[in-house]
Amino acid sequence: MKRLFALWLAAFTWVACLWSEENLIPNGSFENKYKLNGWDGMKKQKDGDRDFTIAPEMLDWETEDTWDNSAGALKVRITKDPDYVYWSHQAGARCLLRRIVSCKDYDVSVSFYAKSLSGSPYLNIARWAGGGGIKQPIELSKEWKYYEAIIPIAEDAPLLVFTLVPSDKPDHPVGTVVAEGEFLLDDVVITEISKGKTE
Repeated sequence: MKRLFALWLAAFTWVACLWSEENLIPNGSFENKYKLNGWDGMKKQKDGDRDFTIAPEMLDWETEDTWDNSAGALKVRITKDPDYVYWSHQAGARCLLRRIVSCKDYDVSVSFYAKSLSGSPYLNIARWAGGGGIKQPIELSKEWKYYEAIIPIAEDAPLLVFTLVPSDKPDHPVGTVVAEGEFLLDDVVITEISKGKTE
């Protein structure tokens, strides 16, 4: 009986390990059959606490300039409209995860290829609507480059937002005002990482 329990426990642990290594983003490769599925451009109306608006003008499916000549990439264009507000944890390219990441047990690991096209080169990644973000924005290169980041989360995370900020040192405790510019993303992988393994 003990042996059966040990085998069951080993199998359960192995499956749990595989589960935690699963890419939580349904569309990180932007291939022809998916294009921009699972991604939205978002901005917030000035009046109202939760009046978020889809902003299709922020996103394009890119096929000419991609990482390693892949089938597609995501082009993000941040141009501010004076009728909206743009905070780094609310406005930009928002991606839906396959499932909600529990803040009790996990943080979020993100890896991707990216390239700055114009404007601010500083990329910020945060839990949608606050509750966690990278410690410091990532300065993107003008050439395709691989990046990794950890997002410690204080609230359960169903969505992440990728956006540009003015500098590598945000001066706002929750987020900062978004900067204008354009960048490309490709081969995005988002996984859970156990709390305490983020350093």
